[in-house]
Amino acid sequence: MSYIHTVCVIDDNEVYQFIMKTAIQKISGNIQVVKYMNGEDAFVAFEKMIASQERLPDLVLLDINMPIMDGWQFMDAFSELAPEIKNTTSIYMTTSSLEASDATKAKEYIDIKGFLCKPIELSALSNILKGGEN
Repeated sequence: MSYIHTVCVIDDNEVYQFIMKTAIQKISGNIQVVKYMNGEDAFVAFEKMIASQERLPDLVLLDINMPIMDGWQFMDAFSELAPEIKNTTSIYMTTSSLEASDATKAKEYIDIKGFLCKPIELSALSNILKGGEN
C-alpha cells in the first residue's frame, strides 16, 4: 500500500477546494493539501518543484473545466515533464460534467489513474487515499 503525503487539488471553485481539503484531512490528518485555482498555476509550481528536486504531490485531483489552463491542457504539459519526475504522482480527473467523451478522453492519458464525477463520495476518496483504485 502506498502512503499519500501530499494531495494537490487543482480546481477553480474555492468552495470545492475547501470541501476537498476538509474531507481529506477528516480521512487522514497527516496529509498535506495544496490548492491551485487553475492548471497553469499548478504547472508552474510543479516545474519549480522539479527544478529544485522536490517531490511532486502524491495525488492530484484535477478539474477538467477551468480558466487559463484547463485540465486537458495541464495534462498535455504534465506529460512533457514526466521524464523529469522522480516520484509517482497519481492523477484523477474530476468533473461535474456528464459528458461520456471526458471519461473516454481520460483513458488516453497514461498518467491519469482515474476519472471521478463531482461530488466525490467520501468512501471513494478514502479508498484512493488508502492506496486503492477507484
